[in-house]
Amino acid sequence: NGEKGKEVNADDDEEEEEEQHAKERRRETELWESIKVKSLSRLLVTTYCHSLLLLVLTVQVHLLGGRLFREEEAEAEEVSEAPADGAAEVNIAANGEAMSTTSSLGLQSRTKSKSSRSSSLPSYQATHRAVLTQTYGQFFSSGLVDLLAAVEEGVREVFANYDVTDLDSMNITADQFWAATTLVRAAVEGGRSEMLRSALAQYIVPSEDNFTDNVTDPIAAHILEETWDVLESPTFAAAEREVFDVTFAMLIEGGWGGIFSPKRTDIVPVGVPQAGSTRPLAQVVTQLRRTTNTFYSSAVGDGGTGAYEEGRPPNVYLPAVDRLSTLLELGDVGFN
Repeated sequence: NGEKGKEVNADDDEEEEEEQHAKERRRETELWESIKVKSLSRLLVTTYCHSLLLLVLTVQVHLLGGRLFREEEAEAEEVSEAPADGAAEVNIAANGEAMSTTSSLGLQSRTKSKSSRSSSLPSYQATHRAVLTQTYGQFFSSGLVDLLAAVEEGVREVFANYDVTDLDSMNITADQFWAATTLVRAAVEGGRSEMLRSALAQYIVPSEDNFTDNVTDPIAAHILEETWDVLESPTFAAAEREVFDVTFAMLIEGGWGGIFSPKRTDIVPVGVPQAGSTRPLAQVVTQLRRTTNTFYSSAVGDGGTGAYEEGRPPNVYLPAVDRLSTLLELGDVGFN
């Protein structure tokens, strides 16, 4: 009986040890799964955020610039057509200065062009601040959270079979990584067959109904309404798609921040798989944070001062997208 008792105790100890090892493996797998999803999602969300902010800022700056340009044109025409004796209809402000009543968009401006420009610029600066506050306040408070959730869901589904603790899936090639990332993009951005509306503008401007809530500046409200109209247009959708494609192509050409061997891409988006290097998935996942942090960093060293030479772009990303025809067209739509 004593021997049998020892055998039973040994069996119990062995089962307990195996159960403990199983728990540790599950914890390790869950930890790596969390790191994998968060690292990949952080890279993709950062890429989407930079692109979306660039696109929407392009629209709004050109909308505001177009209004300012037409305002000054109207004022210049008013001055040129004014009677020589200065008998144009004016209102006398409280401070005794002459103010024009014919300014567009409800702006008041001085009848002399030089003083008019100096007085209207502060007003437009306040309008610009109101537009930015309303747009990006919504994005960073709720839109970004929703975008992150959508990306994490896509990453979790597409990369489900890649397990850093499994010998059969612990390595990944550059082309496998790109193919999987493309599937995540498809899950987040939707299909490409008839993409006439923006895929991700909903995260910047969730609803037209409340986009102008609490906006007291009439010009800011007007700019926000026009922003919504442009974001729903095929022009914005085309620019968004090309900016995304060029951004991801740059990541591929750079080997995803040096994780894989760099390679050239002659077409955008990349559609033909090429032979690539193989890396441990754990290494790829852990290095993605560095890729995210460095992709939008300075293209040249600044000595740690944060200062850049005049006329030199802050990174290699901006010059690549600034010259895209679709982005230039988007700016024209906003300005005109």
